[in-house]
Amino acid sequence: MALNSSKNIDHGNYIPAPIVPGMKVADGEHIRKVFVLAASGAEVAESSALRAPSRNPQSGCHPFIWPRAAIDSATSAPTADSNNIVTEHGASAETPVGSTGSPTAKTNPSVAERVEATVGSTGSPTTKVTEIPSNIEVGADAALDLTVIVLPGVSARIPLTIDLTGAHSEVRLAGIYLCSGHDEVTFDITMHHRTGDCRSRQTFNGLATGEAKCGFFGKIVIAPEAQRTEAFQENHNILLSDSARINTKPRLEIYADDVKCSHGATVGKLNEDEQFYMRSRGIPEEEAKVLQMISFVAPVLENIPEDSTDGTPARTAVAELVENAIRGL
Repeated sequence: MALNSSKNIDHGNYIPAPIVPGMKVADGEHIRKVFVLAASGAEVAESSALRAPSRNPQSGCHPFIWPRAAIDSATSAPTADSNNIVTEHGASAETPVGSTGSPTAKTNPSVAERVEATVGSTGSPTTKVTEIPSNIEVGADAALDLTVIVLPGVSARIPLTIDLTGAHSEVRLAGIYLCSGHDEVTFDITMHHRTGDCRSRQTFNGLATGEAKCGFFGKIVIAPEAQRTEAFQENHNILLSDSARINTKPRLEIYADDVKCSHGATVGKLNEDEQFYMRSRGIPEEEAKVLQMISFVAPVLENIPEDSTDGTPARTAVAELVENAIRGL
């Protein structure tokens, strides 16, 4: 859809949704964040993730999460200014946990509407509530690089709305989800371009095996005032078993007439011709499949810097986690 951008004409059905208060990327600021959601079976170094003390050491449910939050002891709650909240089994996943450890009222939408994930490699799941911001506003000349990695053993719904409100802002959003067993992972993304001369790019790649169920629901909205916008969205998926299911629904709503936008989604299987080529050159079949899967998720990993200067994990560390997880699928 392309409509004249003049304020003197009808812009169709465009109804601007209100901006929900949440994380703010200030004018001229550049923020880079990498979140890794992993179950207890993942080999995550202590220096690269938060390990929450478990009340049941025999359960094997030790959730890991980036970035690090402050935990003083097995019974203490995260500090008020920590970036993440992790709660043990039996805690509420609906309300924030205050500094005293007791649930508090939902007073901040950006906190209340956070990720809800169930992790654990045994029959006793651990409930983990992670403050991956559900609402982000990006100001003028600001940049946001956000990457979310979901490793096997995690079930999560990840809602995220990003509002580009300042001219010349830029957002790069990327994600990898590796799902097995009965995992259920859903991304619900809205990228709202509210002003002109902004750019956004989304790249999400997923692998699903076992009876896993994955979903990607992504929407790009270009307001009538958002002329000269560049917005791109890609979601690619590979099914590794006949029982796995992936639902993908990319959407593009354009109410301006001077834009460059695209969106698309694919669901398929590993290419057998590529496997045959590698096997003909001495690469075992299973290793050939692993190489295919690693190559498939590589574009997302490129969104992570090679070196870390702000406490986020570097590309090499995340790539190693992803490769180990793929080899275990």
